[in-house]
Amino acid sequence: MSENARYAEVIPLLRLPRSRTAFDYRIPEPLRATLRIGMIVTIPFRKRPVAGVIFKLKTNSDVSSTRIAEIIRIDDPEPIVTAPFLETLCAIAKNLCLAPGLFLRGALPEVPRHLRRLDPRLIPTGDRASTPTDTFITIPHRDLLKTYLANTITESIAHKKTLLILFPLREQAENFARYFTENKIPVSYAPADLGKIAQYALGKQFERGEIPVLMGTRSALFFEPPHGSTYILVDETAPEWKQEDINPRYDARLILPLIARATNSSVIRLGTLPTLNTYHKLQITNYELPVTSYQLRVTILNLKNHWRSGNRTSITDELLSALKESSRALLFVARVGRATTLRCHDCYYLWRCATCDVALAAHRTNLRCPTCRALSPMPLDCPTCHSAHFISHGVGVERVEDELRDALGDAMRNVEIGSVGLINNLKSNVATPPFDLVAIVDADSMLFRPDFKSTEKLSSLLADCASFANNEYTRFIIQTSFTELPVWNVTRDQSAFFDAELEDRKTLHYPPFYRMAKLIFQDKNPTIVEKQAHTVFTKLRETLKDNPTIEISTPYRAAPFVVRGRARMYIVLRFRHDAISHIEPTLATLPDDIIIDLDPASLL
Repeated sequence: MSENARYAEVIPLLRLPRSRTAFDYRIPEPLRATLRIGMIVTIPFRKRPVAGVIFKLKTNSDVSSTRIAEIIRIDDPEPIVTAPFLETLCAIAKNLCLAPGLFLRGALPEVPRHLRRLDPRLIPTGDRASTPTDTFITIPHRDLLKTYLANTITESIAHKKTLLILFPLREQAENFARYFTENKIPVSYAPADLGKIAQYALGKQFERGEIPVLMGTRSALFFEPPHGSTYILVDETAPEWKQEDINPRYDARLILPLIARATNSSVIRLGTLPTLNTYHKLQITNYELPVTSYQLRVTILNLKNHWRSGNRTSITDELLSALKESSRALLFVARVGRATTLRCHDCYYLWRCATCDVALAAHRTNLRCPTCRALSPMPLDCPTCHSAHFISHGVGVERVEDELRDALGDAMRNVEIGSVGLINNLKSNVATPPFDLVAIVDADSMLFRPDFKSTEKLSSLLADCASFANNEYTRFIIQTSFTELPVWNVTRDQSAFFDAELEDRKTLHYPPFYRMAKLIFQDKNPTIVEKQAHTVFTKLRETLKDNPTIEISTPYRAAPFVVRGRARMYIVLRFRHDAISHIEPTLATLPDDIIIDLDPASLL
């Protein structure tokens, strides 16, 4: 707060061009003694009143006095966010090549109208942590997660420390918060769809240290805790940490250290496996990854031998024998439905989605688009040759269920079959009965995808499935035609797999050694998309030609090219970590209808 300040830099909480950040406003005389950085104010902007956050206070302004407007009022008598936390959020927005106003509008709670006349209250900063850390702890079994969180919460409350526990799944956060509340452990839950009044009140309580433990999902990351708090990130390898469907497109795992540093807080990451980025960072800082308490019995079954015998079922004889001896088994199938595609046997016509450039998956009673989830009735004949003879390709959950129902009969009730949805449901349960048999039915369908993270995602899935094992006597069976791949041993030797993967990433200039930015072009007209992508490519190549460390890919089509009637094309930039300052000014000049996805989860 500065009584000598006559002007303020205000960031309007609006969707603005990337090049526009803060605007100067005159501070009215009655507000000069009370205005502070981080306060929400109402300002005139484009002939209408809008909300903005005070970013800086100053005595002079470079804007002409005839063109500068005046702040209308203070919406909240206390700052919605502290100055260091606000600077961190703006730095994150700049790092993501986003306009700060757009990022802050989603990160900061909106001030309700009836709360704008609250009396100011001092916000205690709490004790500063002497040595904030960022560590990873392996949780090899799902039951250990509940035990670890209970012990950590109890210890934190006893030492009067604040905890913010983040879960990747909404159901997971709800179930764990309900479990601890029922067991008389004081925790609070911040739902993602919390109303603005409740969100504002909860944020203020948490900031003042009145809530010792707060649980939530990715959106709870922007609740500012007292200094010296601890963040716990559960299931670090979960893909839900990356918001890649809407703006702002950020990865909570990457921006969490920046936010924790602003509040001098520590970070603890939990999971069956670390991400490759975390493993690389822990290697550099000489942390030692804890080993699992037992080694699973991993059995790799060669599908080539199964097919050579003339058997065309998706379940090998060895896996079927193990299922008959099992009391509770978990079978993972990569795809839902009965088959991945449906074709005409006579003319090879392939059924595709009407709005997406993708083949329809065959279910028992209908066809379903795997991208937009649109349903189509099962066809009676081919629209081209009118043949009624169809053939399907691929393995789905429904096909495996039908095969096992014929082979096992009543014993089928002891087997749980599903895809990623089943794994997420099991992870969301606080108490999941362990399995004495875990199997991956169609591991080959997850191999050799044209994406640099495909192997890392597969290793994470294998570790998640293995975490439901009962004990060292549980069998973990993998059916594959490529038995020699090192990824199958990730549950037994993490370091060997990660070291080999890091060596490949370093050679090919992929993260974590390089950073990436994916430019997304989309329009209903494919011609417009291609023209815009090639125009931007020419501009980028000309602007960044003096920096040889920046690699720019030629425009390429997304896979699938059309989704929900909109064609998509990508341009990918690869650059060293210190080259981001050379790229940001160029990306800021791009049209706002071009989406910039920094650190993308996939290149497809």
